[in-house]
Amino acid sequence: MGLRGLAQIFFTQEIQRKWFGDEPDQRLVRKLNSILPETIPTDAELIQLEYSLLKKLIDADGVSRDYKYDGESIVKSGSFTQTVNPISDRDKDLIAEGLSGRDLREVLRISILTESNEWYHSDIITGSEKLVGDPITIMDWIHEHTFYIRKLGHSIRSLHIDHVHPSLEVVVVTDEKLISVTNGLSHSDYEVGLKVSEYQMYPLFLSAILPSGLKYTIGL
Repeated sequence: MGLRGLAQIFFTQEIQRKWFGDEPDQRLVRKLNSILPETIPTDAELIQLEYSLLKKLIDADGVSRDYKYDGESIVKSGSFTQTVNPISDRDKDLIAEGLSGRDLREVLRISILTESNEWYHSDIITGSEKLVGDPITIMDWIHEHTFYIRKLGHSIRSLHIDHVHPSLEVVVVTDEKLISVTNGLSHSDYEVGLKVSEYQMYPLFLSAILPSGLKYTIGL
């Protein structure tokens, strides 16, 4: 068997898992397979972790105890606390940008919300698979556009930094147990947000958006 045949077998094995519902982008599946424990059976069923499923898992103690539902919203505790919400249509557009190229990549968008509920958005900033944006670039855009918006006579309510994590959050169903694979804002995301917030006079909200359907947000 030649190298081409070996490669076909390898990549078939990488994505040959049972999905409840539609199978995600195969690049995301291969990335997920690379981090799943080898002890997970290849015939285990995978379910993408969206908001209603996460809430049910919290009620049934089927997910990490870092996740709690307080009756109004889901929060994820840790070194910092994140609010978890379902993604919006605007978030889906940003996800589509992150998955539109040949390679997976993080993408970021900066937004300003005025007191009259008008939104001003940056162009989409493209990064690598694991990194996007830097504090200086983000602060420069915010400084320029908050000045412009105030000059137009608008009052600013809040600043928003949204970026996509191009990876899957799933529940793995085996005969013995449920295994959840979750993501969210990383410590490096948090550090960037803190750095930017130090120089702002408005509330700042930093979010990580996951293709599986969840959005993690922290106010700074």
